Amino acid sequence: MVHTKEAVLMLDTPSESGESCVLGSTILRSQIVRIQFCSKMPLEVCQGEMWDVSAAHDRSILAWAKKVFISSKLLYELYIASDTKIKLQNARGLFWGYENLCEINLDKWIDSSSVSDMSNMFCRCESLTSIDISYFDTSHTESFARMFRDCAKVEILDVSHFQTQRVLHMENMFYGCKCLKYLDLRGFDCSKAADLSYMFYGCQSLKNVLTAKRPSDRKHRAIMIELLAGCKKLAEEKKGMGI
Repeated sequence: MVHTKEAVLMLDTPSESGESCVLGSTILRSQIVRIQFCSKMPLEVCQGEMWDVSAAHDRSILAWAKKVFISSKLLYELYIASDTKIKLQNARGLFWGYENLCEINLDKWIDSSSVSDMSNMFCRCESLTSIDISYFDTSHTESFARMFRDCAKVEILDVSHFQTQRVLHMENMFYGCKCLKYLDLRGFDCSKAADLSYMFYGCQSLKNVLTAKRPSDRKHRAIMIELLAGCKKLAEEKKGMGI
């Protein structure tokens, strides 16, 4: 599998009515327990077991599902491989509804620099405890709506590097993240956001939030205070919050 052309992942937006399958396969999203993005397939993979998940159908990105049995239930580990970085053009709903997904390793193998829509990207990943998105390029992103909605077991998300100067939609971004304890939002620019509604609704464990401290950001800080008002475990002293 040697390719010099750009490897673009196929669009895989789930249906809002009923459960959807994984990247053109017959495997249900709820059957996936682990996702690994990588440069090479595991040695045990046979060429005939792979399927093409590239947008151009040129086999520049291949997928393979490994069967695993948990409590006698048939589930799968999903491997997605390419010789070059896997480019996302649209991440809307990419991992939406992977409710039994316990681990996802993007392994710095994702190029998100052209993505304008990350809405619902990890929505309803109810079993994940961590998501490493520390290297995501969000410089062209316009929507984070429901991006982490109902990621109920995630405790920490590193969004400190997110570029939000183009973002119009952040509604429900962290909605239902019941175990989320810490957020660094000092780099967030909400000046163009048209909808911030219910951004932190249900974040009942959130204890520490860092936001911008610049004097010129009074309006921004006021918005953040209002948004965080329902997070009951935030420290009463706001020294660590910067607001």
